[in-house]
Amino acid sequence: MRQGILRTVLVLGTVVCAVASAGDALAVVYGDDEREDVFLKWSHPTELRALWADVALMSTAAVVCDPEWCIVDLGPETLGDYYGLCEGERFAEQYHPAFCSGFQVAEQRIVTAGHCVENETECADTAFVFDFKMGENGEHPDRVPVEDVYYCSGIVARQNTATNDWAILEMDRAATPRHSPLPVRRSGAVETDPEVAGLIAVGHPTGIPVKISGGPEEIGATGLSGSQVREVHPEYFGSNIDANLDDFGGNSGSAVVSVDLHGSLLYAEGILVRGNTDWVDNGTCLETNYCDHWTGCAGGWEEATRITEILPYLDYPCDDGVCDPTEDPSNCPEDCLGDGDGDSVEDSYDNCPWHHNPTQEDADLDYVGDACDCLPAVFEYWSTPGEVRALRLAHDRPTGLTTLEWGAPVEVGGSILLYDTLRSDLPFDFLGPAVCLETDGSDRVSQDGGFLPPGAAYFYLVRAENACPDGVGPLGLDSEGWPRQGLSCP
Repeated sequence: MRQGILRTVLVLGTVVCAVASAGDALAVVYGDDEREDVFLKWSHPTELRALWADVALMSTAAVVCDPEWCIVDLGPETLGDYYGLCEGERFAEQYHPAFCSGFQVAEQRIVTAGHCVENETECADTAFVFDFKMGENGEHPDRVPVEDVYYCSGIVARQNTATNDWAILEMDRAATPRHSPLPVRRSGAVETDPEVAGLIAVGHPTGIPVKISGGPEEIGATGLSGSQVREVHPEYFGSNIDANLDDFGGNSGSAVVSVDLHGSLLYAEGILVRGNTDWVDNGTCLETNYCDHWTGCAGGWEEATRITEILPYLDYPCDDGVCDPTEDPSNCPEDCLGDGDGDSVEDSYDNCPWHHNPTQEDADLDYVGDACDCLPAVFEYWSTPGEVRALRLAHDRPTGLTTLEWGAPVEVGGSILLYDTLRSDLPFDFLGPAVCLETDGSDRVSQDGGFLPPGAAYFYLVRAENACPDGVGPLGLDSEGWPRQGLSCP
């Protein structure tokens, strides 16, 4: 249903420095609550791609624009005050101006749940707000660029039944190239696709800024969480997907997307439409309704309408990221890359597009062809990991403890990654004065308890490695464009 109205530094690069001061009703949670704000989920481009297609559906009265900015009316009450939530409930301090979620499927079209926009009158009162997310320091998104706000100009097609709940809405103008549509599943079913390792959902639980949610199972080394399809009946797939996603009222219309074992986005699989009760009353306040991760609440799960239900109403444009049967390199080079290695396998489908491998051998079944696989017989590894980026630092002055966190490389190279953390007091030299704070750490967190004199600075690098023969990843480039050299950690 429509939803009612210590200092941390993020550096978008590889080197982080610490300087000392000279002074002193849709859903429910299955198992652990896996919803996260965007700035805590900066580890993989899959999430960025899904986020960039996400929209918050708001009343047009809540969005007032001038030529440059649109001011978002967040409302008078936080989520906690509005619902009377118990102390400690997650996101209780955030505001909730959205009534539903949606996502872009074409340059000028949005998909959401059918019950979110029921007629043309409601369409005319609906704004689509892209990039509605919390700031990295907890700032509420009370304004967004005017280029990220669009308006519903018509209902292309819509259903709202017990088995089909979806709507395709037209925007007042094209959102591309600023925003890109999600690729949608066009054949088969998520349950029988061997490439699918899990599901994540992107949307606006209870109308708050965008969250990414999934289950507790890790997918490879990317840090993505993947929920699973439940109630699987291989002999018959109905119009709904049942899954153990952690979502709330306001998530109606959210994209449910599949990811592979590398953490890469595959398809939009469904449109989140309904689920179990959000909150339970303990007599004095409302608290989150928790269900078992494996058995649900009395056998109930979150329901998503399969994206394949809307295929008859979607065009398949060129430049949507999928090489369709009607497309080839001559009529759609944007989607169909051709056959660069001359092995008679179109590059979009080639499991090793830069090496001639016409038989597509893949001994360990990791979807990376043996010709490109550093360890073709070992499922967990396929290439040297890339550069570690998105390094964050937090320094606790009373204890002197510095904590570093980072995202996995874009090119993870395997499902098992280890990390070395290097520290130097010179930003241009990570050999002579450098020390290894941590060697072969298995998580993406390390700590430095070293004393930092007043006015001094420490500089940090993190390097990924795996078991490939040449499995030590790079440390990025220096200011002159040369590969950084770093101390080898034992």
